[in-house]
Amino acid sequence: EGYSDTKPRRPIRGDYLAVYNPVRSSLTTLTPEAWRVLSTVSQGIANIQAVSQETGFLLDYLQQITADLRSKAILLPLDKTPVDEFHKPDELEMYLGITTKCNLCCDGCSVDIDQTVDERIPTQPKTMEVATLQLLLEETVHSASMEKMEKVRLKWAGGEPLLPDSFRLIMQAKEVIGRLREQYPDIQIGQTIVTNGTFLTEEVVAALSRLDVHVSVSLWGLGEINDKVRGASRTQDKYPNILAGIQRLHEASIDHPKNLTYNINHVIRPDTASHFADFVTALWDTENDKFIGRDWRWEKGKQPIHIGIVFL
Repeated sequence: EGYSDTKPRRPIRGDYLAVYNPVRSSLTTLTPEAWRVLSTVSQGIANIQAVSQETGFLLDYLQQITADLRSKAILLPLDKTPVDEFHKPDELEMYLGITTKCNLCCDGCSVDIDQTVDERIPTQPKTMEVATLQLLLEETVHSASMEKMEKVRLKWAGGEPLLPDSFRLIMQAKEVIGRLREQYPDIQIGQTIVTNGTFLTEEVVAALSRLDVHVSVSLWGLGEINDKVRGASRTQDKYPNILAGIQRLHEASIDHPKNLTYNINHVIRPDTASHFADFVTALWDTENDKFIGRDWRWEKGKQPIHIGIVFL
């Protein structure tokens, strides 16, 4: 609140006004007096004596107000632009949608996919070309270097990035990323693969353990709840296979702790929210019979499994 379609709106006398400041990406509270000064300046009156005459404020009081507005980056000196005041992040995240193909059809997925479960549905392969990916990686890290950033986070996604064609692309990128790490030693390059977990075979997990990567496995519920909302029709796509893949991932992360980490990304919908407590029990309560890792191999005793939460 505080802006009409074209001009700032004056607050009611005596009220404080919260104004969104796009330079700082935050809400700033202004007194009526400060708002009056800001409105005066926005009309093109920039000389402090002229502002004093327009507002009726004494110069000492006016200087206090303008100093406060400057500290909040609402008023800027004439030799600065809003870009100068932006907080520059120290890391860059690149979301790499390397394929639109997926073997599931999750009810609520926000990604435009080509479902490959039903062979009767004609699909057009839409997996990124190697040359395109190489250019993206090079330009991303170069841009981060030019902006003096310390980290680049690559998120491999889709579609399903562990489908054979797209997974080969990820493996081919290993050489490019290695070269970029040598070329830009001051930039930490991290990788996350966002997967539905249906392709976590022994071969795939073994390859992942050589990549220096974090794997985020999406689960929309336990058992049939997950299968129903994700359109899982084949045995490979169903919960038991996903759970077996997560176990392989977990045990590989014990054997290769520097190269492989993982978490479960739990997607909650209105019609599955009532089962959230059961989900937390299955992933956190290590003494419960329903704990999914009860029969897994553990290095230092059973531990709660890391969970990320997404609400649809």
